[in-house]
Amino acid sequence: MFGYIRPFKCELKVKEYDYYKAVYCGLCHSLQKRCGKRACFVVNYDFVFIALLLSLSENAEDVKVKKRCLVCLKGKTCIESGVLDTTADISVILTYLKLCDNIDDNGFFLKFFKGILPKLLLKKAYKRATIAHSKFNEKVCSLFDELTVLEKQNIPSIDEPADKFARMISSISDETVQNRRILEEMFYHIGRFVYIIDALDDLEMDFLKKEYNPILSHYAISSLNELNDIKPKVLQTLDDSRVAVLRAFNLLGTGNSSGIIRNIIELGMPAAIERVNKKKENEK
Repeated sequence: MFGYIRPFKCELKVKEYDYYKAVYCGLCHSLQKRCGKRACFVVNYDFVFIALLLSLSENAEDVKVKKRCLVCLKGKTCIESGVLDTTADISVILTYLKLCDNIDDNGFFLKFFKGILPKLLLKKAYKRATIAHSKFNEKVCSLFDELTVLEKQNIPSIDEPADKFARMISSISDETVQNRRILEEMFYHIGRFVYIIDALDDLEMDFLKKEYNPILSHYAISSLNELNDIKPKVLQTLDDSRVAVLRAFNLLGTGNSSGIIRNIIELGMPAAIERVNKKKENEK
């Protein structure tokens, strides 16, 4: 995952922001407990969002504890729950596959620092996570292989590779007991959103390096100036996925994280779209 799904902080209540930070820190400590301290670099906004959704769906009981942070060495309030342990394992598996993908990048230094080195650091954690979630790992690995084939074929489509990645993320719903169908829908469109916005974010770099990008391939872009013509379509498909996430979320109940989740969907995801869009405009 890539860290695009984050809250719009200035619109969060103080207690919501405190709860979000406690979940973030709790996920970090779950990674330490289950997969070792090396796995802590896995934590990002996307995985915290997954933890919030699973906690809300499963009506998980939160236990607040004070633990020392590895980064700032201060005691911080953390949430402890079985859902965070599950999210930690899922995070490791998905990150490991992302690192495998990074190894295919051109250039030795990119391969080494973005793929080979972190993959070696995460190898033991990945093995532990796959033992606990073998079916999930098997399913996402199969979909990842299918996605890799499509990308290597330079397939002229956005929907086909986005569907493979979205199905990888929607597989998280298999690890739940309650609201499985709703979560499957939410995770699918979250995955689709992340895949497409990441492609938009990397558009110029992929064009210059002549690497596969579903947007470049789908619209047969031969010049970056052509992006202005297709940008509205890409932004619209991103918002369509966001709306689908919101529609499914409205079917879930309420809990400690419901206000934060709504903030992320209604404000955070549009802010991510705007942030990437402005980046494209500033680079011209």
